[in-house]
Amino acid sequence: MTPPVFPRTLRVKPPGGLFLTLVICFLLIPWLSLSLHRRLIPESRKFFLNPSPVALRLFSGSFASFLADMFYIQGILDISGEFDSPAIRIERVQGDFSAALSLDPKLVQGYFFASIVLGHDKEGITKAIDFLEAHRGLNSSEWRILYWLGFSYYELGNYRKAVDYYREASLLPGAPDFLKSNPVMLYYKAGKADLGVAYLRGLLGSLKEKSQVEWIKVKLEWLENIAELEKKALEFKGRFGQPPQRLEELVERGLILNLPEDPFGGGYYLDKETGRIKSRFDPPGRERSPDSRPCSSCEKRAS
Repeated sequence: MTPPVFPRTLRVKPPGGLFLTLVICFLLIPWLSLSLHRRLIPESRKFFLNPSPVALRLFSGSFASFLADMFYIQGILDISGEFDSPAIRIERVQGDFSAALSLDPKLVQGYFFASIVLGHDKEGITKAIDFLEAHRGLNSSEWRILYWLGFSYYELGNYRKAVDYYREASLLPGAPDFLKSNPVMLYYKAGKADLGVAYLRGLLGSLKEKSQVEWIKVKLEWLENIAELEKKALEFKGRFGQPPQRLEELVERGLILNLPEDPFGGGYYLDKETGRIKSRFDPPGRERSPDSRPCSSCEKRAS
């Protein structure tokens, strides 16, 4: 009697050991990097291998969000880590956050930690600007990135650049109202009162809230007075061959009838060192940031 013949059963093989090994190794990259960085490599011979953003996006697959968080945490740890020099710290931290942002551009605080937190001197601020410029395209609708760029340029004394980024940031969704009026102070700092006047006049046409309109009108009057006094000071120099030493000379020589009142109450004066017209609420030699040092959430409003 012929025994029955049963069809051969096909078995589905589980993922191979090599595949699982590769996945596990990939997930352990941040931890291994941290271990090598802090334990295995002598302090005097540290080196950093920052992965290519293109390679990260290509091989991360469904683990992109997880890996982004890992690099983000690594960046936070490295901010307080021990390094041979500030330059090495900046390179390391910015490499961490560059990897994190390439995988998840919505980690907005990563831009903050890789720039504002690290920028304590001219070199650091310059590297902060380079980082923000290089990565702003990853999240082009986020106003805070442009705000931090503007603030960084302000700290370097490049007020014209700061104005440009503040204005650009103010046009993006979610930008706070104070960004619309902040450029006024920067135009003043840059000695470009006439540009500030033009900006405020254009801004008035876009405002609807009465309190905002009234406040902008006060700023406009203040800046118009400065622009007019600067114009008359240049006229004085053209007519008499030298700039005035005091604003009162403009009245004495008949260029203006009287000195305008400062709507902020401090009064205007001529800064002999710079030859610029200033308001006494901003004494000579005292620099004031438009918002002090920005917080990471940037929800502060100008008073």
